[in-house]
Amino acid sequence: MKRKISIFTFVSMLVFSFTSCNLNEKTAPLPDNVDLAVEEVFASDLMEDVFAETFDIIFDFSEYGFFKSEDDNDWPDCRVKTIERPDGERWPKVVTLDFGDGCEDKNENVRKGKIIITIRGRFKEKGSTRSVTFEDYYINNNRIEGTKLITNTGREDGFLVFSIELEKAKILTEDGIEIKRNASKTRVWIEGEETPTKWDNVFLINGTAEKINKDGVQINKTITDLLRAKDCRWPVSGTVEITTDSDRPLAVLDYGDGECDNWASVTIGEGDAAETWIVDLKKRGKKWKRQDDDDGVEKDGN
Repeated sequence: MKRKISIFTFVSMLVFSFTSCNLNEKTAPLPDNVDLAVEEVFASDLMEDVFAETFDIIFDFSEYGFFKSEDDNDWPDCRVKTIERPDGERWPKVVTLDFGDGCEDKNENVRKGKIIITIRGRFKEKGSTRSVTFEDYYINNNRIEGTKLITNTGREDGFLVFSIELEKAKILTEDGIEIKRNASKTRVWIEGEETPTKWDNVFLINGTAEKINKDGVQINKTITDLLRAKDCRWPVSGTVEITTDSDRPLAVLDYGDGECDNWASVTIGEGDAAETWIVDLKKRGKKWKRQDDDDGVEKDGN
């Protein structure tokens, strides 16, 4: 599978800075379904951050139940990790990541509270699971609740496949907005399994999700061939189809053709009536343009 990914340090999950782009900042509101797509990016990022942290634990936890050297680990020093065996047996093991009252990483993300991961079995063993729960957990003042279950379902075409079930997740943003979310996905580990570093890991994601947004609208998503690389801030390709329980037309969020950058397109409607908007993912839609606008877009992958 061909992909074009620039190598750079993994940047903040919630820092929406903007550097060099000749796209003018708009003051008019985005069309409703474009705004829904941008909101979806924000919610997905928060949950993806949780998966990334959990998978780092999976990656650093050896097949035999011991943590390997953390030389390749970017956890901040203020995070405290504990391991317990509640039944006194080899499995399960409970790993608690305690960020205290505020723990800032090198990307200026501030976490507080706890992520609790219950590990059952070696992660390359079919049927092994990782269950993730939260205790007063926040990232950049956004509270995360819910349960995430990661299950090894075996191999397909030689690649490890994980099912991801997200249940009763809730995001309470720093603005006081509540977003409820459920999801069911498959995540195929297509690159990086055989290397000692996690930075070359690449996953192919398919699945569905639903959520209730800040306005009480139910949003349904179909995720198709979403390609996520550890060394890139955003998905580098793939699409997310977004429908609602209202009469709003179909929206398709497209992350592009494999290049690592902060831009995505959102197409509203179908056929001759379709309109496409280009949005800056870093700015959560505060910078955007219609595809047929005269001002060009300079992509920024940093």
